[in-house]
This record gives sequence, C-alpha cells and structure tokens, in this order.
Amino acid sequence: MPEYTTREHLVAFNPTNKKLLYVSNGTDFSNSVDVQNDILGAVGGQRHSRRREEEKNTLLKAKKELNPAHTTLVSHSLGSQYTNYIASPEDNVIQYNPYYTAGAKARKNVENYRTKNDVVSSFAPKENTHFLKTPSSNPVSAHNIDNIRDAPIFI
Repeated sequence: MPEYTTREHLVAFNPTNKKLLYVSNGTDFSNSVDVQNDILGAVGGQRHSRRREEEKNTLLKAKKELNPAHTTLVSHSLGSQYTNYIASPEDNVIQYNPYYTAGAKARKNVENYRTKNDVVSSFAPKENTHFLKTPSSNPVSAHNIDNIRDAPIFI
C-alpha cells in the first residue's frame, strides 16, 4: 500500500483474507536519524524516537482503515525495537536479529530468529528465539539480512 509505505516500513494488505503485513526495516546507514536511533537505543533512549512514533501511527492508521482479521509484523534489527512497541498482543511478530537492550523480556506473540555470531541481537530473550546458521563467523556480516534469503521462515 503505497500510501503507508516509506523507506523505513512497508504495509501490505490482502483484502481476500483480510491479512495485514507490516514490515519495519533495520538501520539505513545513509539516514542520520536511523543512526541516531541506534545510539539512543544503546543508552535506553529509544522511547524518545520520532521514527518509533511514526511507525506506531502508521500501523494504527492502517488497522483503522483496513480492519484486518490478522496482522503480522516483520522486522530486522532496529526495526524490531519499533515492532515490539507498536504490536498489540493479538498481532503476530517475527523478528530477525532483533536489536534489544539488556534485560529485555520475551513477549508471547514474538518469534525471534538469530544468526549465530550476531552481536546486535545478543540481548534478545532466549524464549521464543530460534537460532539459524550463518555462513560467516564475522559478527558484522552475521547481522546481514541477506543471511536469511533461503531460511525456512514463513509469515
């Protein structure tokens, strides 16, 4: 749905089965606001993020207009901080190498997928977390979303 889709997130809706898909992207390093949000998150300041509020408002607006029977939120890295915040308990949340801070609690409706050696998702709760093999022992490339291209993750 182009009216809801930005560089940071994508919204898709299937009117036949009334399923809403919300995708929140990880850090875009060419976007200084995303880099600032990474830094804020590292020091516990993610609650003050403009992007977090934009993500919340976009999802609420889409849900109000489309009245979905089922909503799935999918995210990578920084986007996971937002989907954790904006998802309702009824939503299905799937996160890849999620960016958590220390002491994060697992939510029952969240499934985390982590690649081995990824340091960004090292604080992800152990509950509801599935570990995937990664082709690299390098922690930077282990975080790359390309690693799940052929992974059996279904939404």
